[in-house]
Amino acid sequence: MRRACGVRVEMASSLNWGDVPTWIAAIGGLVILLVAYAAWRSDVAIRREQVEESRRAQANLVTAWTDFVETSEITDRRDYSIDDMDKAGAVVVANRSDRATGEVFWTLWDLETETRMDSGYIRSLPPKREEVIFVPGPSGGDPIVHLRLIDANGLDWFRTDRVLSVQQWFDESNAKLRDPANTWERTWPPELVRRLRVELRDHQVLEYNDEDVRVAIYETLASTGQPPTVHNLVQAFGGPYGEMRKCLRRLADDRHLVIDGNEAILMAPPFSALPMGFAALGSRNLWWGGGVWNTFAMPHVLADEPRVLLATQCPACGTPQANLIEQEVPPRSDQVAHFLVPVDRMWADIVGTCRDQRLFCDEACVHEWLAAEGHEVGYILDLETLWRLAKHSYDEVLERGYSRRTPEEEKRYFEQVGLTGAFWGMTD
Repeated sequence: MRRACGVRVEMASSLNWGDVPTWIAAIGGLVILLVAYAAWRSDVAIRREQVEESRRAQANLVTAWTDFVETSEITDRRDYSIDDMDKAGAVVVANRSDRATGEVFWTLWDLETETRMDSGYIRSLPPKREEVIFVPGPSGGDPIVHLRLIDANGLDWFRTDRVLSVQQWFDESNAKLRDPANTWERTWPPELVRRLRVELRDHQVLEYNDEDVRVAIYETLASTGQPPTVHNLVQAFGGPYGEMRKCLRRLADDRHLVIDGNEAILMAPPFSALPMGFAALGSRNLWWGGGVWNTFAMPHVLADEPRVLLATQCPACGTPQANLIEQEVPPRSDQVAHFLVPVDRMWADIVGTCRDQRLFCDEACVHEWLAAEGHEVGYILDLETLWRLAKHSYDEVLERGYSRRTPEEEKRYFEQVGLTGAFWGMTD
């Protein structure tokens, strides 16, 4: 034990702590290292700020606010009739940046009642552009506009017209937002912040029930003769525009609808939003007929319209034609129908297909029109056969749970009607 202690004493006594100049040199070196480290940290922080500022550059220049404007300044009337108004309430969404944005979702929120007043969707806002959107309803309350936007780099941001800063989406610091100069701050009630976050998040995650939307579209066409717009559907279902557009595209993919590039509804067979040479007049409404086949189907689809007056003209000679199409009795006439496009190619251009399903005075007019148009003969039907074809073509299309016939089911239906051959998808 004593040797061990002696060793320790000897080791301790052998340490050389140096002189004063050595200490000064060591301390100076340490100070230099600390200064260098502080400079490095400062440089990193500056670069991070620059990167963050670059990330926020466009989002900082996209703003929204409420205003009361001349109706002539409104760029999006949202299908409302405002011609008799001098001024109207509006939400203004402005992009002051030099690049177009991605999707922009706006929500008008009343802070007094903590309720949503309105909402909308802009697919993309061009650079240096303002969108002035009509907002119906009474003024008052404490309205505030919340934006969720996708910038040109695909980053997702949240901002409000009361707070000038933008926040990365789902950043928990959204509960306390400051303006860039930190001159004031406003803390929102956490519950309200959660509701706002859920409200805007719905623009991304909410999915509509396709069948609910399909039935609503068909019921609107059946009762009014006109299809609902995307805005009408969003207002009816209370959800985001982007998801409604996706829903309409799914319904079009399933051949329940025909839509254009802006998701406007062109057809929901047998109904049409486009004039195709046929008008169908019922006891209370007027519909465009999507070709002669679809027009003949009208009284069978519309249970409360047992007879519909079809009006058109012969494409060959221009003779006006009118037929009373009834649910129970086929029309009696020497007129004929001609279908140009075979069944297996009809949906390649369904609008063009329906336009070319026409009613003629007789077969002579059919061949005269085919020669003038440079077409080969398709298929000629008498009106009794056409009536049988149309009678059950759209059974239960207005009912929930409707499904289109499969190709095999459709072939069997054609055979029951008396239509066979290659034109109707059957091989010898």
